[in-house]
Amino acid sequence: VTMNLHERMLAAVKREKAAMVAVLELLHLVNREKVFLEHRCKTLLHYTMEHLKYTRAQGQERINAMHLLVKSPRANALIRNGELNLSHASLVEQYSRELPLDELLDLAITLSYRDLEDHLRQLTGREKLERKITLSEDVLIKMQHLKVFYQDSSMSDLELVVVLVDKELRRLRNAPRRARATDKDAGA
Repeated sequence: VTMNLHERMLAAVKREKAAMVAVLELLHLVNREKVFLEHRCKTLLHYTMEHLKYTRAQGQERINAMHLLVKSPRANALIRNGELNLSHASLVEQYSRELPLDELLDLAITLSYRDLEDHLRQLTGREKLERKITLSEDVLIKMQHLKVFYQDSSMSDLELVVVLVDKELRRLRNAPRRARATDKDAGA
């Protein structure tokens, strides 16, 4: 019985990995053919969130891995055989414009995610930007109301902050230069 259960588990993991590769390949086709536009989504990321029901982080991770799968035959093979998982593939893609891809892949298949992330930051000189903040109860309640407004109660507080910061940055970038100066002056 135990061996049968073990064999079933191995088969399930194999199917899971194959399914992930299929998701990445289909995501590439959706992106290439701009299918997301037909579903009233401005971006592939929005499509992954709206129609595939991924969180922002999950969608971005899959998009990054998809780009890596498509551009590198070696990464494609490593993902297919399970040596390169989704999170590592996404991280490799993020650094692939700064470091040689083969070097990144060699590191990714030997290091844990945290060690890989730390090592890549050191190699590129990127600082780990981390802030911890304490929010009052009234701000937390307002954040809950925003999650309802965005129709995504499963959104984490961090994901909500990212959405709001992205939205404000887009607004400021699209605002006329004079309006941006006025906004800055009002905040000072």
